[in-house]
Amino acid sequence: MVALCVAGTALLLASAPATAAGLHVEVTGTSTRPKVGDRWTLTVTAHGAKKGKVRVDVLMGGKVVQTVANGEPLRGGRWSITQKWPGIAKGRTMTFRGTVTSGKKRGSGQLTVKVRG
Repeated sequence: MVALCVAGTALLLASAPATAAGLHVEVTGTSTRPKVGDRWTLTVTAHGAKKGKVRVDVLMGGKVVQTVANGEPLRGGRWSITQKWPGIAKGRTMTFRGTVTSGKKRGSGQLTVKVRG
């Protein structure tokens, strides 16, 4: 968290990926410009936790349109899924938001991709 003072008003700015109680979460993919029909792997990595629960939401236009994982186990600090991109995804921009909870620690990160034809 960074404090910024503008015209006498203090603003707080958060940086991504988020860190909460020492839990840094990173969301990565095989590519940020995957092609329809290609295999693509999404990985959520929690730095500071070996076990926990993972939730991955897919956002379009800032709204959750699908949940890919909800309470899936984090093993060895990682969780991943591999899929093939369907034709309906062509030209769409999606953000994958991964959240990890491990005991009282929680953190999240995100990855934005645009699918090409």
